[in-house]
Amino acid sequence: MKPVNKDSECVMSFSALVTRRLDNGSLDTSVEKLEESALPQGDVLVAIGHHLVDHAYWITDQDGNPTSYGSVNAMSMDEIPGFNAVLALGWTRLGALAGDDPVLAHAYFDCLLQRSPDAPVSCIDQPYEDPRPYTDWMSEVGLLLGCQNSYDNINMALLAFFNLPWFEEDPDLRAFYRHSLVANTRGPDLDGYDLWAESDPHFNYMFVAMADPDDPAARPAADLVREAACTLKRFPADKVRHGQTTMNQPEHCVSKRHGSITATPNPIEDRCVRQFVWWSSPYERYDCGSDATYIAPGQDYLLPYWMGRYFGFIDPSW
Repeated sequence: MKPVNKDSECVMSFSALVTRRLDNGSLDTSVEKLEESALPQGDVLVAIGHHLVDHAYWITDQDGNPTSYGSVNAMSMDEIPGFNAVLALGWTRLGALAGDDPVLAHAYFDCLLQRSPDAPVSCIDQPYEDPRPYTDWMSEVGLLLGCQNSYDNINMALLAFFNLPWFEEDPDLRAFYRHSLVANTRGPDLDGYDLWAESDPHFNYMFVAMADPDDPAARPAADLVREAACTLKRFPADKVRHGQTTMNQPEHCVSKRHGSITATPNPIEDRCVRQFVWWSSPYERYDCGSDATYIAPGQDYLLPYWMGRYFGFIDPSW
């Protein structure tokens, strides 16, 4: 059995939440609708939250050992604190709402946000953990690292950022999350890269749906929606490796995570076919070769397409 880690928890929680939101075909995104739905996906969200609380915010395998890449507490010392803080806040908040769960609500408000009358409260039993609001760590989430960006971490953080403002009832906290999303993703970064300029429909639709449109750093929504649609229209008709290559693009720098990368995003039609192309760097230089036996699922087209339909960015007649 493959060990559970932050990547899989992100995908599982996001999938469970999307299914729960669409209960009976409803487009109601209110907190009340999330709490009222009787679908079992809510149990997944609650279970993830309780697992984190029960294991001091470190994902633990069935054998009782902490998993590799499983830290979710801010001061784990193996991630930028703000990155783990966003994940911890997102998963705990969703579990609390999905199950109307007082234990997870306490963990969210009194522990992670330190809003208890007795604050500061030491509530996460990890060696270097500091009892302070996790929002304090969110000034730096680690998504603007230039050549050393990790698109694994970018995707995980964006999925958490996507859900936090959607269900947060406190207007000041919701505004903080929306501003933090822009501040931690809007480039150019130290090497000139900008997540908002990649024409990535998966990212663009999340930015438009959740970021504050009045934030002076945010790009115009119309531009993001148009660029996302253009990428979807150029998306390959099948998910077979037909010898796509991006090696004809010059190298800009070398990434520890993604190897040789370009200065500008590679066209979607030239990128190697993957299980989920948006989880990889659009700047990678590679030659994936031809393999008619390799057929990947179409989820990387279907997810942003239906996200665009859901939010009204894509006309049903398209």
